[in-house]
Amino acid sequence: IRQYFHARTSLPMLSRDEWNEDSDGEADDEWLREMSTEMLDEFEDVSGREKEFFKLWNKFMQSKYVIADRDVPRRCHEFVRGHGEELREGGLRLNLLLHLFNLWDSGVISSKRILSSMSIFDGAETGKPID
Repeated sequence: IRQYFHARTSLPMLSRDEWNEDSDGEADDEWLREMSTEMLDEFEDVSGREKEFFKLWNKFMQSKYVIADRDVPRRCHEFVRGHGEELREGGLRLNLLLHLFNLWDSGVISSKRILSSMSIFDGAETGKPID
């Protein structure tokens, strides 16, 4: 007998009843996003801007298929391109930069990725063409 795994949780599917359901067609995990937002709001030692930035970042990352750290650099550019306006309106440039520094410090992105992400952000901010 071949072992099958759930597409989203990667847990083994034990019974044939589970095989009849397509896990890719399951409902969206909106409850998970709401819980994440509520948990961020509970932090008392984090500023409002930091909370807003991470709500935006977490929502973005949860909507993307990220398997490993190697996927994060590309997602940084996508995030800045897709949410640049919200970041600017919220005055979140510094929060973006600090987050990119944290990713660099963790070895997830390169210093060149920080520069290119901020260049995209600043280029969009001043109305210059992006890439």
